[in-house]
Amino acid sequence: TPDPNLNNNASTANFDIEARADVTVGKTATPSPVRAGQNLIYVVTARNVANGLSAAQDVTIDDTLPSDVTFVSAVPTTGTCAIKPAAGSLTSPSTTQVQCNRGQLAQGTQQTVTIIVQPKQSLAGSTLTNSVTVSTSTTETDTSNNSAGVSTQVNDPIFDVLVTKTDSVDPVTIGDDTVY
Repeated sequence: TPDPNLNNNASTANFDIEARADVTVGKTATPSPVRAGQNLIYVVTARNVANGLSAAQDVTIDDTLPSDVTFVSAVPTTGTCAIKPAAGSLTSPSTTQVQCNRGQLAQGTQQTVTIIVQPKQSLAGSTLTNSVTVSTSTTETDTSNNSAGVSTQVNDPIFDVLVTKTDSVDPVTIGDDTVY
């Protein structure tokens, strides 16, 4: 049957689309175990899962270092880490935070932060625990994957000392002096 009123065949509906993302974080520590006094390298990887969702906005990585390690550096793949201990300083409960603001993280991409510390001799025989979280201002579909941690055993250092000694006169006559 023909439509008797052609003026009512169109309609408009307005709606808002809310961006959604799924950011995740992972962490590795090498070497594991580590010897006291040697570099311990943490690599933090923040990802926005490739699942057809949106870019994640205002992505922030918050890493909590163990206490009593010497902080060496924190280097992100891009940008800087605004909050971190001073290079060469010993971490304490009030100076264990490393915070890196990543800005936008496109869907299916990742950013890393490489953090280097050195455990002190007094930590030999203990286990260091390092934790990290990632957050975004974009609504998340899964927040259960926003934290990670790693534990690393600290072993005694290995000392490798080589002493080479030479004398100025060889052989030395009894009663004469020689310089080493």
